[in-house]
Amino acid sequence: MMRTHVVLPRAMVKAIDARVGKRERSQFLAEVVDRELKRQALMDLLKRPGALIDSAKHPEWENGSAEWVRAMRQQDLRIETGRRKRVGAHGRISA
Repeated sequence: MMRTHVVLPRAMVKAIDARVGKRERSQFLAEVVDRELKRQALMDLLKRPGALIDSAKHPEWENGSAEWVRAMRQQDLRIETGRRKRVGAHGRISA
């Protein structure tokens, strides 16, 4: 651990103290900053040029992930519709 000096608006410090207490302020700030640093690192990764997924290994994504998701949802709907047709009024599967 390392000590540092950070200047924050008075209202923000009061809100932090009200939520976690004065004795937990540093821990709270460390957790928030850690979470934000991880989020920003992920955003940097997503902004990098080039695909994150190798399209050669996933040809189903050739038209983009949105098209693939749409197709998967349609397939699920067809499966669920077929399942409903096989289930009778009493919840029994018909032959």
